Amino acid sequence: KIDENEQKRYQGLLKFVLDTMISKMKQTTPEFNNLYRETYYGGSFFDGLKIGSTEQEFDLNIVFKWKAQHAEITRLGEDKKKKNFCYIEVTKPVLSPSEEKITFMDQGVKYLSPIKMFNMIKKSVDRVLTEISLTIEYEGKKYRVTRHEYAPVTLKVIGNGMSFEVDLVPSIKFDFDALPPNSELERHVVPLCDEFGVSKETRNFMAISLHRADKYMFELDFHDVERRILYNRGCVKKVIKLMKYLRDLKGGPMLKLWSHLLKTSVMHQVLRKPKSYWNNENLVNCFMDSLRNLLDGLKRKSITDVFFTNVNLLDRIKNNQVIQDNIGQLDRIVKRYDRDGDVMDVFK
Repeated sequence: KIDENEQKRYQGLLKFVLDTMISKMKQTTPEFNNLYRETYYGGSFFDGLKIGSTEQEFDLNIVFKWKAQHAEITRLGEDKKKKNFCYIEVTKPVLSPSEEKITFMDQGVKYLSPIKMFNMIKKSVDRVLTEISLTIEYEGKKYRVTRHEYAPVTLKVIGNGMSFEVDLVPSIKFDFDALPPNSELERHVVPLCDEFGVSKETRNFMAISLHRADKYMFELDFHDVERRILYNRGCVKKVIKLMKYLRDLKGGPMLKLWSHLLKTSVMHQVLRKPKSYWNNENLVNCFMDSLRNLLDGLKRKSITDVFFTNVNLLDRIKNNQVIQDNIGQLDRIVKRYDRDGDVMDVFK
């Protein structure tokens, strides 16, 4: 569990740093000012899935303005290794100079460019950091803000006993009207939203720039829908947090089971089980069933994405020994629980 006061302190500082950075980025980079739409707070902290044993880190989407009627999602799944990636074709007849800066041409067709969006944010962040001499003052105290470059633009904030990282990921937000019509994706996602009572406002998705994964294509991500599926389902978030805690506690090969994989494995349980099953009184059963389900997925070598059913997340684990080691570890944990019935033994 995370200390709530600490959480509020981090949240206050994060918001201040972000608001300061964005407003200065808009001042120093006119094209960013023209294209910035909003900041979307994603990641485990804002999903209510953060656990105390991990470093403070925040995933934020910097959402660019681009009207859905001026873009078309094309060539989705053309790359068999990245079936949830697509090109975004520009359909606006005349672009502003700022808009032109985040496009590229390929065989006579104009597309939005993930790498150019990334570079615009990076350039803008660097200008601001130089201007503020890597220092921000919040509530009378100074904090050092630097950038170190992994896949997104990552800010590092340090000072007064606090330290955290913020990933700024360029994105475009679309509502469901932009889904490729009659596609497998649309036929799968719309009924899923109907089943879970996802409101019209929440029926949106993001096209995310992960330029290290692909310089030309965007990854599609249904974060708001995911949040809605997990919303108000009794103990489901506790189950996900317990699984992350168990992974961190056991360490070793289990650390190779990244958080999104664990969450996805539990989400498949959410799709299968009635709402009443996730009753808080049933926490131990829900947790153990979810561990068994994870074990089963590892044995079958298949844990599919909830939205892209043809994407197997386990394909990311190249070393089969990692899967075998995790099967062995989870098998022992489940067998011991089945024998002794003491859930605390799971964490020993």
